[in-house]
Amino acid sequence: MEWKLIHAASAGLFPQLIVIPLHRDHGIITMASGHNDVIKLLPTMVITEKEVDHFLNAMEAILRNSQEVGSENWKTIYQIAKRTIKGGD
Repeated sequence: MEWKLIHAASAGLFPQLIVIPLHRDHGIITMASGHNDVIKLLPTMVITEKEVDHFLNAMEAILRNSQEVGSENWKTIYQIAKRTIKGGD
């Protein structure tokens, strides 16, 4: 049901479930790619093993959290979906 709500609100909204907390909680900048379920990674030209580990740990935590409907990630996306469906109210 929740997945359908997100896709009904906007085809490009699902990746925000990942992109927003990556930036908000971990300081990692990524990008949703258009109106599909693709997330672009934007690493620097030179990346250390420590930075890769930081990204992978952050991604794992966010994916785990995103499986729990009612989590902080879902609350954020739900609010965006609600505003989108209402037309920006």
